[in-house]
This record gives sequence, C-alpha cells and structure tokens, in this order.
Amino acid sequence: MPSVQITTSTNLADYQKILIAEALLEAEHEAIMENAQLLTIFRLPKGAKQYNLPLFDRLATAAALTEGVALSATAAWTTTTKTLTVSEVGLMIILSQDLIDQSDPNVLAIAGKQLGQSVERKADADILANFDNFGTSLGSAGTAITIGHVTAAIARLKSGLKATLRNPAPDPLNVVLHPIQIRVILNALGTTGTYPIPEGLSAEIVRPSYAASLKEWGVTIWRDGNFSRDANDDVKGGVFSKLSLYLLTGRDYQVKEEEDIYLRARALVATRRYSTGEIFDEYGVEMFFDAANPAS
Repeated sequence: MPSVQITTSTNLADYQKILIAEALLEAEHEAIMENAQLLTIFRLPKGAKQYNLPLFDRLATAAALTEGVALSATAAWTTTTKTLTVSEVGLMIILSQDLIDQSDPNVLAIAGKQLGQSVERKADADILANFDNFGTSLGSAGTAITIGHVTAAIARLKSGLKATLRNPAPDPLNVVLHPIQIRVILNALGTTGTYPIPEGLSAEIVRPSYAASLKEWGVTIWRDGNFSRDANDDVKGGVFSKLSLYLLTGRDYQVKEEEDIYLRARALVATRRYSTGEIFDEYGVEMFFDAANPAS
C-alpha cells in the first residue's frame, strides 16, 4: 500500500499569516466629577506654592433704629482663610524596545491612553471621597435609597444646615450616586429613555453619566462608577452645591517618555498635581446607602 503524506497546519506554520485584531482596552467608568457644574475649580499659577481662599461670614441682621440715636457696631465682620496646596500623583510603565519594535498597533500609543485613564480615575475617586467628609449624612449600611431620601437632602440643604437654619446651599445642586443606586431612583421615578442635557454642558462628555433631572427642585442626578464600595456593598454618594467642594490644579496631566539605553526599553511616566476638598461643609449631604448588585 503506497504511503500517504498528510500535511497539517503545524508542518507549514511558517507560511501562515497571523492577523492581529484591533486592540481592545478594558472599559472605564466615566469620570464626571471634574465638571464646573459639580464643583468649584481653581488653578494654582505657575511659581505659586499655595492658594489662599478667603471665606466671609455673613453680617449680623440689621436692627430697628431710633430717631436721634447713633448707630453702634454690634458684631465683628469675621473672615477665615482656607489654605489650599497641591500634591502629585502618577505612575510609570516600562516597555522593552523589542516589544515596541515587534508590536502593531503602536503599543506606545495604547500605553499612553491607559496611563491617562488611570490618572483620570484617581482624580475622580479622590473627589468622590469628599462625600464621606460631609458633616450631615442620610442613610446607613444596608439601607436602600429612595427618592424621598434625595428630596429630604435637597430640602435640608435649601433650608440651611446650620443650627439656626441659615446659610442655604446655593444653586446649582447636584446628586451623584453609584449606578446601582441610580437604578433604584429611576425605578421610583418611573422614567425611561433619554433625558435632555442641561444647557451649558458638553453633551459628548456628560451624556453617558447624566441620569435624570428633578425639575421641580432644579436638581440634576448623575451616575459615577468610580465609587469605592465597602465590604457590605455600601456606597457614600452625595447631594451638594458646587460651592461645597473644590478642585485645585497645579499641573495638568502629562506623559513624558524616556529611553533607557541600559535596559533597552522606554519608560512612560504620567503625572499630575492637584488637590481636592471641602469649601463649605454645610453645602453638602452624604448619602450612605446600599449598592449591592441587583438580581432582578
């Protein structure tokens, strides 16, 4: 019986063309907090070490006067100064020259994009962490959020959180919650479909995170997935005025590339200098509610 030579793909492996699909990057949550509608944004000028923010308390209430009786000073005009400084965040990735030479598409471009996403995610999470510092809090561990909780927070902010119910939080007020908490709110509102983007905002930037508007309150609801859930799947969101929080930028995000001739590689270093924190604590309410994954 004559022999039969069977040729398989292994025999001619060197002659087979390998196609590389377009690189797919892991999806990121929208980082929404660096938005001029959501917080107060400052920039530290070049050559400056710190940013001093003067805060003026309101004057005493005017009093009735008696004709012929001179006015007298009844209270001092008090001010405080909040000192803001910035610190640096960043990360580095090292790519061997062989990897760069042999890769298509350009791994340097992919690395640069992901470095940017990492720094952006860090800044967003830092701003969200401010909600935990608000002196007023609604909810508790394991509690399901309701639309009543949201409107209660709004009403208290507009009434004024200080003991004398003064100093109401100025507009605009916003609500930022975890996507799972947003689901509960939207189910309660009975709203579906798309919602008009508020005027003055870039639709391309905010559309993925814009959830709804409480028109009778003039409040916008946003979703952000960069919250940190605790061990019990609880999340601390917020209802707040833009004057409750600040973001101070000292240096914008930048990526620098350097060749390491000894390592035969290229290092990409991404950095940014900023700080974030509270301006007026009475202009925000922490929303501490459950965000466990839904089953139905």
